[in-house]
Amino acid sequence: MGEAKRRQAELRDQLLRKADQWAFPPSQWEADTVAELKTLPVVTVERMSAQDIAYMRMPASECHGNCRWYEANDPTGTFRAVVGWLVDPEGNYVLHSVVSDGANYGCITPTVSDRRPFFEFIPDSKIAWQDGDDGYRHAIRDGHAIGPGVRGDPEKTIADVAEIKRKLLAGVHPLKAIEVV
Repeated sequence: MGEAKRRQAELRDQLLRKADQWAFPPSQWEADTVAELKTLPVVTVERMSAQDIAYMRMPASECHGNCRWYEANDPTGTFRAVVGWLVDPEGNYVLHSVVSDGANYGCITPTVSDRRPFFEFIPDSKIAWQDGDDGYRHAIRDGHAIGPGVRGDPEKTIADVAEIKRKLLAGVHPLKAIEVV
């Protein structure tokens, strides 16, 4: 298999896993969390250039670890990891971490699907980290484990991810398959 086909197959597998993660059943906790998030202050985050991120060798899909590492290794000691919610164009709130010097916010994690140079972000001081029995740290809010995020319209998101999965499984190129219907 050629390198391009291998990368495409890996991206397809990754997107299928992410689609499954967003297909969880709606809950009252999710609805209450979304209602609360709509009342919290929103900040604008600048995404670092792809070249700068590549230079730093930050792994994709590891925003929380990337930001903790950046905070611990910032020679100025001014940047802190901030956990909260990336507001996506479909109205979902994606659990995400960025870095901030107290005035400016920056995203240092590479992405394949979201190329926006700026995005809305809601810092959330109610999110805590808990070590799990599986050896991983898990984000917790109001006593509930947070998966990939919460959905503004769960039924629409579930339908959208079902369509994305259908396209991926039918062999549509992964970057085309994730275009929202």
